[in-house]
Amino acid sequence: MTLAPVAGGRHGVLALFCCAAAIAYVQRAALGVPAAEIASSLGSADMARDMGLVQSAWYAGYAALQLPAGWLADRIGSRLAALVFAACWSVLTGVAALAPALGSLACVWGLMGAAQAGIFPCAAKALGAVYPAGERARASGFLASGMTLGAAIAPAITSFFLGALPGADDWPHAERWRLLLVVYSVPGLAWAAGFQALVPKGALPVASAGAATEATDWGRMARSADLWLLCAQQF
Repeated sequence: MTLAPVAGGRHGVLALFCCAAAIAYVQRAALGVPAAEIASSLGSADMARDMGLVQSAWYAGYAALQLPAGWLADRIGSRLAALVFAACWSVLTGVAALAPALGSLACVWGLMGAAQAGIFPCAAKALGAVYPAGERARASGFLASGMTLGAAIAPAITSFFLGALPGADDWPHAERWRLLLVVYSVPGLAWAAGFQALVPKGALPVASAGAATEATDWGRMARSADLWLLCAQQF
């Protein structure tokens, strides 16, 4: 199968997904630094409990959508799926700024986590398609570096923006954490626009609806000790 050329070749695809990973990790950490402000704004009686539940909602959505996200990437292709997921999680980040209560914030944040679940199955499918077998581990290492870079810089970036954004003293009724979420909705949308422009349609393979595929042996997977060990290391 001949694929359309991509700006920067396969390394360009890798660089774009590394950027997406970093953006995703910064956005998912957006509630950590201003947690006390958010809890106070939304009338929390127990900040640790309530903000913990909000973050748990994110992880629940993230866990629940991993398999469906991978299925969607296989059905429609990693290019289109990545665009959909990035746009959805970015819009939901902005929508979270409108949350009037902790319950609604938890719901929106859970949906945001569900949307973010899709980026890594998409990245795995795309990198597996454009890199030969002997270079895929190295590509996966770069992708993991993008994730950890985002996690490392997220607190510093969030603190910077919170300090730079206007507060109630500057704008009546302004709440910095809400403005922060609006700002954080922009990078993912910008990434989606750049990805669409730099990775043309046909650059990444899409499974043909009529192509024969080997049925997944879920029972064998469930009995695999190696798979359980790989899953356990995530904890």
